[in-house]
Amino acid sequence: QVVVSSEYNSHKFTSRGRTADEEDGDALDADIGARVKAIVLDEAGFWTPLTHVLHVAMPLIKLLRMLDSNKPVIGKVYDRMYLVGERLRKLEASVAWAQVMSAKHAARWEYIHSPFHAAAYALDPEFLETAGDLDGATMEGLMTVIDRMCLRDEIMASADPDSAWRELTTSSPAVVARVAQAEREFAVYQRREGIFSRPSVLANAKTMEPAAWWSTYGRHLPLLSAIAPRVLAQPAAASAAERNWSVYGQIQNSQKSRMQHRTADKLVFCHEAMHVQMRMQNAGWSADVERWETDEESDGSEEECDADETQVLQLSETVVLRLTA
Repeated sequence: QVVVSSEYNSHKFTSRGRTADEEDGDALDADIGARVKAIVLDEAGFWTPLTHVLHVAMPLIKLLRMLDSNKPVIGKVYDRMYLVGERLRKLEASVAWAQVMSAKHAARWEYIHSPFHAAAYALDPEFLETAGDLDGATMEGLMTVIDRMCLRDEIMASADPDSAWRELTTSSPAVVARVAQAEREFAVYQRREGIFSRPSVLANAKTMEPAAWWSTYGRHLPLLSAIAPRVLAQPAAASAAERNWSVYGQIQNSQKSRMQHRTADKLVFCHEAMHVQMRMQNAGWSADVERWETDEESDGSEEECDADETQVLQLSETVVLRLTA
């Protein structure tokens, strides 16, 4: 109101004549304002697509915020990624980009997925009410982790862990018996039998720390209550992505705004590869460089050829022994 009032416009500092550049600037500002107004007031062209984007992106944004905290969140990754996939599938019939994003999401999830994600989701108390509806892939990942953990526990519980490490496998009778007991305990947890059916236990499952919840309510399941906290305590962080974005910000800045994204991506890859190589060299690692002889550097005699073949065989054997040590 002050800017457009007659008192302000009649002031001595604002009553001077306007130049052509100032008038052109006002016209440009008016044009930009009109375009911004048209965009903001466009319900179908702006707000509806923005709502679709936020509907898909919010689970990932919340997951990234949790990854920045000190809380155990590996059990939440499976649920958030599944939620994003379901929302994309529902939008495929009405949104043009949903099908392409759904394929990218599936490819990324296939890349980062591990059995620990499935096991952490199955053992996270927050999802206790949905534990009875686990699909085949989730159950397979859970069983894989249970096999590994039971094998490790059986090795550590033996009188001679060094020899047990060489002798025991997941097919050993003692390991199979431990795995079977852990799976029976998971069936009790999955069906919410006994104490797991209490309303207070279900309420605390959504608010308590997973390790504290298992130590409080899972004491009657000794094997599973020992496995679950270790699985749920596996670290998960977004530091790798943040490091790449930090490097990307140093490469793609205002002075290099005309750089193509593909070129910037290649520079980020080269930067990270050189960083890894430098760290390995600082730790005492050195690349294996073999001498290459051309025909001009050798007289081609049979004795030299036999000596070279013997040297190559010895070198190959040395390399194999070092790699398999």
